[in-house]
Amino acid sequence: MTSRSIPHAEYIVTLWWLFLGQEVVVDSEIERPDGVAIDWVARNIYWTDTGTDHIEVARLNGSYRKVLISEDLYEPRAIVVDPLDGLVSWCTLPGFL
Repeated sequence: MTSRSIPHAEYIVTLWWLFLGQEVVVDSEIERPDGVAIDWVARNIYWTDTGTDHIEVARLNGSYRKVLISEDLYEPRAIVVDPLDGLVSWCTLPGFL
């Protein structure tokens, strides 16, 4: 499975899920998605948006979308998920932690 950031795109996609193709899973209310992470256990997709300063989550099909963090973030960037330990980690621009 491959996922990657698409700077300044207006959508989040899961790219080439096991080489079966691509699917747009979220295409609204996104400004500048940056980091993307997949929770393969719960089947969720997490992403950071440097335009809205949010960290969001949805099911892999785009349903049940939710803003997880929207306060005290400045341009959240990379994100990783450790579903086995129930952890989500991300980074922001230096000096804005």
